[in-house]
Amino acid sequence: LQEEFAILEVVEDTTAHKSRLATIRDAGDLEKQLSPKREQLASATREHELLLRRLDGRQTEDPVEHLQVPSLDEVREYRERFRHFDQNREAIDGAASTAKAEITRLETAIALLEQEVDLPSEEDLKRARHDRDALIQSTRNGVAGGHLAGPDSAEPFQEIAQLVDVADDLVDRLRNNADRASQRIQHRVAIEGLRKQIEQRAEDRTRLATEQTTVDEEWRDIWKPAHVDPKSPAAMEAWLSTHAECLKQAKELRQLQSDIESLERQIEADCG
Repeated sequence: LQEEFAILEVVEDTTAHKSRLATIRDAGDLEKQLSPKREQLASATREHELLLRRLDGRQTEDPVEHLQVPSLDEVREYRERFRHFDQNREAIDGAASTAKAEITRLETAIALLEQEVDLPSEEDLKRARHDRDALIQSTRNGVAGGHLAGPDSAEPFQEIAQLVDVADDLVDRLRNNADRASQRIQHRVAIEGLRKQIEQRAEDRTRLATEQTTVDEEWRDIWKPAHVDPKSPAAMEAWLSTHAECLKQAKELRQLQSDIESLERQIEADCG
């Protein structure tokens, strides 16, 4: 704080100094003026100390008036750039998350399709062919021998109808399995495409992180002349506001000190 006060010493212009003295004289009793001024200076000094504590991140003991801080426009520009990075990162992560959820859904669908497999076995097909061939041969023999007449003629045809039903069932089972197999293939193709999307999103995120690292370095660089370790742009906007308040208060402290010194000199001159 002593260093802060060191810069408050000013050399008054002779004309301005005389004008200030005239104002002080016109205000009345100099001793009565001096006490409130000292109280104001003490109060302002305490406030200044509190404000200085809010300027965290400073790595120098230089007075705040000597800090070469970035402009508010620069800080807001970086705030927008960082916001852009955040938005892109959210979009990338959201797309990757959606793709992963879709892969999970498709893998579940594939598992369900595989559970529903109802393919006829080789034994089923072999048995159906055997029954078909035997019935056809029996029917041929019956026709050739003239045995398919009268009440017994309907039985072979009923058996043929049953065999047709069996064949239809086998065909339906084969067709359903072919449909499921086609769906599984489509799902696996879709999963492969989604995995490529996830890989692309990972590359995008890596590239974005590299770009942000560069901007992070630039952000720290613009604060180096002020010897300040910056936080986020939003936090540093508030920091700049506090800094501006410190500058304003430093000016007020200079004026108070100047008034007090003028009063003390005038009182000494009057006493002399």
